[in-house]
Amino acid sequence: TTAKPIMAALGLADRLYLLDGAPVDGVKDYRAWRDDAQPVAAAPSRPDDVLLQIYSSGTTGAPKGVELTQANFLAAADQIRHGLVGSWSERDRLLVVLPLFHAGALLTASYALLAGAAAVVLRDAEVGTLLRVAKDHRATKVGFVPALMQAVLEHPEFGPESLDDVDTVIYGGSAISADLLDRAVERFGTALVQLFGSSETFTAGTVLTGSAHHDRSKRASCGQVMHGIDIRIVRLDGSEAEG
Repeated sequence: TTAKPIMAALGLADRLYLLDGAPVDGVKDYRAWRDDAQPVAAAPSRPDDVLLQIYSSGTTGAPKGVELTQANFLAAADQIRHGLVGSWSERDRLLVVLPLFHAGALLTASYALLAGAAAVVLRDAEVGTLLRVAKDHRATKVGFVPALMQAVLEHPEFGPESLDDVDTVIYGGSAISADLLDRAVERFGTALVQLFGSSETFTAGTVLTGSAHHDRSKRASCGQVMHGIDIRIVRLDGSEAEG
């Protein structure tokens, strides 16, 4: 009901669909719309075609829509070939616990797609459900933000055998405290992979690898530059800092 007047004002009332819940008058049911759809021939795509639009965090103003192309998506996914974000294959099972509007979820999903791995998508990040689904599906890969990682480590159902099939824990999206990072390293060891970047780079530009987490002098850093990424370090006035 909240979306109806907004979509009507935009002239898009006929593009509002209900995914679940009680029927809403004047809103199409998504499943009925999907099942009634007729197949159409796939249009050829080009590398510079826009595939996704995600939104920046708005740290320098209002959040901005960032258009990512087919080439952007493939370049980000291709990082798995270099081994910096763990070892991926068609035998892996990725547990997607972040919402799919979150660039981190889309990024890890791109790794699974390129590897031919399975992806198990949770409806929400309820930790008890997360732990049970990870066990039932023997998840090998998972992506967290620091707040969710803390919730997992402190959950009463989290024990020595929890997430025992997971060999890669990708995290990022916000700052992480030294205490939480120390606890995560103690529990997950070299399975940890930290990604740092921006929406414009499809969230990843640098990576702190699993082995680097065991070097305390590197834990406070953002790691090393990823393949295909150019980085400049500048001062507040925009001038380039000495290397």
